[in-house]
Amino acid sequence: MESEHVPSSLAFDRQAGRRPVACRQGTPGAALLARGRALLERGALAHTRLWYLAEAIALRLEEGRPDDAERLADELQQPPSFGGSVVWAEHHAQTGRALAQWARGDRSVALREQIERLRVRSGELAYGELQARLAAALAGA
Repeated sequence: MESEHVPSSLAFDRQAGRRPVACRQGTPGAALLARGRALLERGALAHTRLWYLAEAIALRLEEGRPDDAERLADELQQPPSFGGSVVWAEHHAQTGRALAQWARGDRSVALREQIERLRVRSGELAYGELQARLAAALAGA
């Protein structure tokens, strides 16, 4: 069977901080996510699943689909198949949930404080992309 080249992390252009390249080229988000899911089901390294879910959350939030983002955050928080706790996955899931609430219009003080805590923690963990996304949400309030 011929192997298929799979761009890392849904073809993310991390340097530019942009969404998946395929989406910029017109591929609908649902099709891109379905392709990613199918590739994972054929077998992938454990961390590939984590990256897929984190980026799928971001894509769904950009598309204005907070319910889908929240379901993906739930999936991301499931214990990894390789065991143990994954701080990275937990933090991305919490961020996805908070931004999904924000996308639904929740502007409560409690949510603002949660987003600020997540933003600060993102900086401590050197998760610059998440830190910027959280800051942008608060700035756009």
